[in-house]
Amino acid sequence: MDPAEKEVITRNFKRLKRELPDLRELLDHMRQEKIFSRAICKKVRYNNLGIERDNDDQADEFIEQLLGGGDNAFNVFVDGLRLSEKRVHQQLAELLRNDVVGCITAKHHEIAAQPGEVVSSAASSVLPPDTSTAATATVPQQVPHSRTYVRLSLYDA
Repeated sequence: MDPAEKEVITRNFKRLKRELPDLRELLDHMRQEKIFSRAICKKVRYNNLGIERDNDDQADEFIEQLLGGGDNAFNVFVDGLRLSEKRVHQQLAELLRNDVVGCITAKHHEIAAQPGEVVSSAASSVLPPDTSTAATATVPQQVPHSRTYVRLSLYDA
C-alpha cells in the first residue's frame, strides 16, 4: 500500500471504525479480489478462542489487516465501499479517494533543491489527467545522509 494511502486510513481511523459496523460484505469483497485470505477473514471475525469479535474489535483487526495489505488493497477496499448499498459507505469511499488524491509525497516527486529553496512541480503524476494543478514547497534544512520529504501545497494552475 502506498504511504499516502496508509496515511489516509490512519487519519480516518475513528470514522472507519464508526461507519463499518458489519464487515461481512466487505470481507467477502476483499477475499474475492484476493486481498485477504480465508485465514485473514477468519482472524478479523473471530478471536484466538474462536469467539466472534464485537463490531469494534472486528473493525480494529480489519484496519490492521488492510494496512498490511498489498499494493492494491486500498483501491479494492474503496471499491468495496463504493459498491455497498449503504449511502454512508459510498460517501466514505469518495472521502477516502479524494483524501489520497490530495496527499502528495516525495515518492511521487523527486525534487533536487537546496535547503530553503522554493520548488514547484506539476501534480499530474498523482491527480486525474483532467486536473490542472501545480504545487509549491520550501525545502527544509536537511540533515546529512538523510532523505528529506517535502509536502507540497496544491493550487490551481
